[in-house]
Amino acid sequence: MEMTNNSERIYSTEQVRQREIELELYKTSRCIAVKVLKALRKQKLSQQRLADQMGVSPHYIEQLVKGQNNISLKTILKLERILNIEIIASEHSYAAVIDSYSGSELDWDSTNLPTIHMD
Repeated sequence: MEMTNNSERIYSTEQVRQREIELELYKTSRCIAVKVLKALRKQKLSQQRLADQMGVSPHYIEQLVKGQNNISLKTILKLERILNIEIIASEHSYAAVIDSYSGSELDWDSTNLPTIHMD
């Protein structure tokens, strides 16, 4: 970041991209927090009980429902199963996404997972 004569900040393209990613992570964490809180209220489940079922500390759940955690996929899947909610796209949605790509853009590797070429 540079400063101009009139004290305006000039950010590099990479700094702007990094800030955009951080903002998207913040928004996503907040959305997950809202989904979890709604499910807890609907099911009359306490944060303590959720922590017990997930095998994490109550403090972790407290941070999660405040949108203050960078949540792993493993944690998201646990939340989905325990709370019976969808946080990320389901397998059916995944299949629809894969089907939407033309054959020339998509190769299947030895793990039977797609590799998408972005030319």
